[in-house]
Amino acid sequence: MRKMIIVLLVMGFVMVNMVGSLFFYKKADAAPKILNISHQWAKGDIRDLWVEKWAELVTKKTEGAIELRIFPGQSLFKTKAQHDAMRKGALDASVLPLIYLSGRIPAYALTSMPCLIKTAQQGANWGDHEIGKRLYEIGVNEGGFRTVSSITLLGSVGSVKQPIILPSDMKGLKMRGAGPATEEMMHAGEAAITSMPGSEVYFALQTGALDALMTTYESFVTFRHYEVLKNLTVSKTHSIFSAVHGILVSNKTWDKLAAPEQRAMTEAGREVEPHFTKLSEDIVENTIKIYRDKGLEVYSIGEKEFNAWLDLTKSTSFKTFAEKVKNGEELLNLALEVK
Repeated sequence: MRKMIIVLLVMGFVMVNMVGSLFFYKKADAAPKILNISHQWAKGDIRDLWVEKWAELVTKKTEGAIELRIFPGQSLFKTKAQHDAMRKGALDASVLPLIYLSGRIPAYALTSMPCLIKTAQQGANWGDHEIGKRLYEIGVNEGGFRTVSSITLLGSVGSVKQPIILPSDMKGLKMRGAGPATEEMMHAGEAAITSMPGSEVYFALQTGALDALMTTYESFVTFRHYEVLKNLTVSKTHSIFSAVHGILVSNKTWDKLAAPEQRAMTEAGREVEPHFTKLSEDIVENTIKIYRDKGLEVYSIGEKEFNAWLDLTKSTSFKTFAEKVKNGEELLNLALEVK
């Protein structure tokens, strides 16, 4: 009897260890979920660094259950193809200026409305107000994605001809805007408008197809526009142009994730925003230094010049958005509430 008890105890010990080993190896061998992220910018661009940090935090928070692979410089999908790829489930996530989506989602024209966001922190504050919630819901319901993190990059205008300090300086220039709102404002300033992705601007400036452009300070540097421009207009406190960017996750991918994984993505997105908002502000100073070091003329604008741009925008882009976009007036007023 005693021998039988010993045998049973030994067998039980062996079985417990076998089950434990199987559980361990099953957990250790479980392959992580591989998710692909596409964007258009070069390695080291703020938007690339931003999504890298977010991806690192997601992997850490999910204890390796999710691995995010980043494909910069349009190496996986071309810029214009990214949104459709997410809608179809062919791409898991992307980093985009939300204005790129305004053709399909008219309300997103607000995200690059001239003179609406004057500082990066003001743009960051959208996330804590009703306007941020409304734009998020529109993305989910109309765009097929979740915005898990957002930052605002400030911008301005650069030219190969005369400096552009006031709206009247645009007259007769061939200019590239950044979406319908900026283009309408430029057209009212008697500029000829040419639309193209940011990746094509350098060649257009070099060949004379463009005289000037409006874009973010980061793009003025990472796309090396200082090699072809002659001057740049800047402001640290009264930005005439800004672009809200988002890390977007496809709804099709999102729906396949477990609730803790979804939560990890959202938490990581919020955690990286303050650092990159501060970095966005620092980029303005860095761009000024780089352009001056390259021998370009840099012109500053203050409240007086800003108000001239604001007056033109109110009579054009603000007015059109309020009248023609669904719930446009309400959305514009919600955005104007944020300081």
